[in-house]
Amino acid sequence: MKKISIFLLLFILLGLSNQAQQAKWLYPKPFGGYVNDIDFYDDQQALAVGDYGYIAVTYDGGQTWTDVSSPITNALSEITWLNANEVILKSKNLLLYSSDKGQTWSVRFQTSYQIIRIDFINNLVGFALFKDGSTELIYRAKTIDGGQHWDIIPQGGYWRDLCFKNADTGIYIASQAIYQTTDGGNTLQQVYSGTGNFRACAWADGDTVFIANGTGPTDGILRSADNGLTWSAVYQKSSDKGFYILKIKNKKNVYASAHSFFLISHDQGNQWIKAEWSSFPPYGTSYPIGDFSVSCIAPDTKELRYVFFKCTGHDYPIGQVAEYDPVAHVVQFEPENNLLENLFCFDLNGNRMMTGTYNRIHRSEDTGNSWYLSNYYSPGPPFLYHYGAFTELSFSSMNYALAAARVYKESPMGPDEAFSHFFFTPDGGLTWQQSVQDSLPSCMSLAFPSADRAYFLGRRALVIPKKDLYPGSEISTYGRARFFRSIDQGSSWMEMPLPLDTLANIVFTGRDEGYLFGGRGTTSSAGFYRTLNGGETWEHTALGLPFIRKGQLVNPNLMFLLTTDSISAVYRAIKTGSGWDTTMVFKQPTGLTIRDIGFTGENEGYVLCV
Repeated sequence: MKKISIFLLLFILLGLSNQAQQAKWLYPKPFGGYVNDIDFYDDQQALAVGDYGYIAVTYDGGQTWTDVSSPITNALSEITWLNANEVILKSKNLLLYSSDKGQTWSVRFQTSYQIIRIDFINNLVGFALFKDGSTELIYRAKTIDGGQHWDIIPQGGYWRDLCFKNADTGIYIASQAIYQTTDGGNTLQQVYSGTGNFRACAWADGDTVFIANGTGPTDGILRSADNGLTWSAVYQKSSDKGFYILKIKNKKNVYASAHSFFLISHDQGNQWIKAEWSSFPPYGTSYPIGDFSVSCIAPDTKELRYVFFKCTGHDYPIGQVAEYDPVAHVVQFEPENNLLENLFCFDLNGNRMMTGTYNRIHRSEDTGNSWYLSNYYSPGPPFLYHYGAFTELSFSSMNYALAAARVYKESPMGPDEAFSHFFFTPDGGLTWQQSVQDSLPSCMSLAFPSADRAYFLGRRALVIPKKDLYPGSEISTYGRARFFRSIDQGSSWMEMPLPLDTLANIVFTGRDEGYLFGGRGTTSSAGFYRTLNGGETWEHTALGLPFIRKGQLVNPNLMFLLTTDSISAVYRAIKTGSGWDTTMVFKQPTGLTIRDIGFTGENEGYVLCV
């Protein structure tokens, strides 16, 4: 299955104009992308950063998060608080700076080097590792003006990490060696040579410093109590797999991430708590694959930790947000309250919204602010299936809804084929009934305008295996579209005539009145077909747009259109005496592609981006 990460955006348009509108992340929170780091300054104030330059702040201990404007679209990977007001964020080759607790940001420093690591001991003095991409050498650097300018030491090496106690005393690590400096990094002394693969170091209170060992023999965590002169192992590994990232909070609480667990010590490494990663139902056990961030909210009597990591469930990555339970020592993840999966479709009626994901449907009763698990789908006989996914949803009322699930039928003679099964709920998603008819074409678009009328547009689809770093599969559709109608809430379906064109989706505004949207097949431009008799006959209208992937009618005189050409865009079409006037009102955000749209009125709509 194609690896995609799709997130839900909410944008509120206050008077539509010709320019693209500002979008606000609705879910997942705090923003819609992977969270790469989170760090609390105290028990109330914290930042979270992620892909595409995403930044979010909290001032109430993480109960609520607000996304803030970022001057870049590069991924942000590391947070460094200089004091209660000043903070620096690290990207690949630049640093961002804020002097107002993360509310506004500017580029502090930019370089042709790759910034591997930074460590500030106050708001002026800091140290860094810069990598030259052409030679792969890593250089040590120092700043005395808060990161605006850096002095680079010309002798390069293959450094892994650094950490400093003060402006003079610090530690640099290579893969199998530890070096100490007592003059601010100008000169180094090798103090330890070991086996394995040293990955991270962090300074605790006083003279104590820790190092995490990646692979190799049994020494997993090393500790020095004399500013790095001598070292001993304080945690022994049981396998060759080691630790990736090391963090120390409150000067004494030590956190280290491994492949399938993380370690916690509250006494500078004398005693350790091993926290296993729990299973993530219904996927089974999912492990972090290296990206790990943990932040402790003091004081110890009210200890709360947020753990952000990327894991694999099925064959796709998920950005998970979990809260660590210090009593049970497991990572808790409740899919009922966290919409953190790949989203394939959504629909809404009033305040009720549903989303379709892998094998499940989530329901929201407050227009997407909180979510509950509505359905879990595990397809079975008579076919051998794997990886079901809900791909289309449609409401006919607050309680009546239909969902289309894509399932794969294994074929020993050739590529597997994707079909659709349909599910009906009479009670707003609390219970679901599966249709008796199967082996229907893969559903591209679904409409459920009344209790006794449902329509879907389908096409034959093959499952094409992929052989790459993350083996999976892709769906390839071919052949002309086919149009079906149901009079029994999707329990059975009858094929109906369809105009000859490249068609993508259907919209029905009533029991018998509907529209087919598509693009430049047998017509000169993309447009729509209209029927007034439940699909018996159709009439074409051209709109002069690129290929229309989806259309939605707000009222008989207003529609919104999702087009796909060199970029994805949303157009507004207003009916006039001579036809339809079209205007672009939303353009795809940088690094994303618009997957779906859903408008609740003239000035408010939802956009699903990948």
